[in-house]
Order: sequence, then C-alpha cells, then structure tokens
Amino acid sequence: MLNYPVRNPSAGGNPMREIEVKFEVDGFEEIRERLKKLKAKLIWEGNEENFYFDFTDRQLRRGGKMLRLREWKGHSVSVTLKEKILNTSDRYKIRNELELEAPDMKTAKAFLGALGLQKTKSYTKYRWHWAVGNAYVELDSLGGRYFVEIEGTKKKIQHLAKRLGLDWNRATTESYITLIDRMG
Repeated sequence: MLNYPVRNPSAGGNPMREIEVKFEVDGFEEIRERLKKLKAKLIWEGNEENFYFDFTDRQLRRGGKMLRLREWKGHSVSVTLKEKILNTSDRYKIRNELELEAPDMKTAKAFLGALGLQKTKSYTKYRWHWAVGNAYVELDSLGGRYFVEIEGTKKKIQHLAKRLGLDWNRATTESYITLIDRMG
C-alpha cells in the first residue's frame, strides 16, 4: 500500500483544508538535489492516472466542486472530492478536500457510474512524491512540461519555494486539466 495520506474528515466531520501552489520549471535535476539536502523522503514514483467525473448537467462543476478518481500505478486508488472556498488567495489554491481509498479502479468506476456520474476528463502524468516534514513536494512531468507542486501551510510553501529556488513569477494555481487544455 502506498504511504500517501488519505485525507478524511476530522473527528468533527470537517474536510481537510488543502493549500497548494504549482511552479513550472525547466527540469528536475537541481530540485532533486535541493530536496536531498533538505532530507526530503521520496515516498513514491510512477505513473499517476487521473479521471474526473461529473453528472451530465455538470452539477458538481457548477457548484465549485470536482470529483477525481486517481490511481498510483501498482499502489492504491483514491476518490477525492474538492470544493472551492470563497475569498481565497490568488497566490495559493485553497480548497476543502475529502478523500477515501477505493479497493481498485474497476470497482471505483462502477460505483461512480452507478451514482450517475460520467467521466469528463482524464490524463496521466509521471510523479515523484516527496515528503518534507509536514509538507509534500510533487515533481510532475506532464506533456513535455515540468511542474513542482508544494502542499502544506502557506508559511511552509513559502519556505520550501525559497529553499528549492522556485520562481513565484512561474507559479500558478491552475489545475492540470486547465493547463492541459491550454497546451492543446
């Protein structure tokens, strides 16, 4: 089983608050060296398949929600519901997130289909998933482009961005789906 935290509601029933930002980079060699100097731990590496689902009337999207089914090849499958939060920062993507593990991709797709959800988009990326203290750094290769995604507190993101030598002028809060649509 992949040692990647599955996010669940807290004891109070509240979703996890996800804070993240992506940086486009020219490659990963220097970033990897800096991660090693920070004593980051590589938790997982491999192809990650992502499938997005919605109702035919796009009810989730219209309501500021996104439902994703993700498989870390050879490890685990998760279903994630993300919800936009009003009045959030332009510098950081901040969303409520609920996540659960699924037994396998086939069962998860059948379950979502039985609820009336249909696949709307999908993509595969190659990901290196690193843990740095209580934050995560993802190195994502997608369509010939390279991105570093940092998830943690705002303070931790700022600290890691600086330590990794990332340029805030190349930062984005856009989803990979939006970036893929722009790539053509």
